[in-house]
Amino acid sequence: MSADSSVRPQIARRAAQPAVSVASTPVRSASSMNLQWGAFLATGDEKHVTSILTALGRGERDLTDTARYALAEHAAAHPRVLAICRDQLDRQPASVRTELQAALKAAEANKPTI
Repeated sequence: MSADSSVRPQIARRAAQPAVSVASTPVRSASSMNLQWGAFLATGDEKHVTSILTALGRGERDLTDTARYALAEHAAAHPRVLAICRDQLDRQPASVRTELQAALKAAEANKPTI
């Protein structure tokens, strides 16, 4: 039995599995967070922003800092992100709420004035 024929069934099983949607991909890194931002910007669907909010509550300091900064930056630039974050504030657990409040405060401070 050659290596090619032994790998073929594994490849066939993988190919038969349905693709995982972006919305169900957890935010575990800056790269996966960027994937969610891209999906949000393409669709406007708030589930991508709420996926990023879950990163705030994971207890991983680097990921939390990156998510908070990204939320502040996007909320300052995009009124829809700001609205979603404000709407989610009371729906989130305390650990996420604290970080989200900090992101909203930073977004308001950096919001351009007309």
